[in-house]
Amino acid sequence: MTSDDVVVAPFVEAAFACARCGREAARVSVRPRGMGDPPGVPKVPGAVDSDRVVIEAGQLSTVMGGTEIEAAIPAALRALGTADARALFAAHFEMAPFWCPKCGASYCGEEWVVWPIYADDYPGWFEELRGRCPAGHERMLRD
Repeated sequence: MTSDDVVVAPFVEAAFACARCGREAARVSVRPRGMGDPPGVPKVPGAVDSDRVVIEAGQLSTVMGGTEIEAAIPAALRALGTADARALFAAHFEMAPFWCPKCGASYCGEEWVVWPIYADDYPGWFEELRGRCPAGHERMLRD
């Protein structure tokens, strides 16, 4: 293999149930470059020409890509292969915004209370998305 060769991730998908209501909390997939994304999922810069992770989880939905995410894809593939939200969170916390590590449970996007944090010194500059699970545990969902 030369440095010009590109290894493309396979398409793998898993669904996670909400611990509170039993509905689907999230559907997470690894999508190889060139494969289209589902409609209605917000895109994140850097996710265009790379293998990426697509999270379909209501208000927590997003597409993630770029160097940092591509490095975590092998661990994400293993986690998705067994539908293990804890392992997906361990691969990269942003891949499992529906997972509360303190509860050890997945929750629907609708069950989370979420709010954006903006820079104090540069109004309008997004810093992170924070959320609180139904049990009241707060965490960073997206950086």
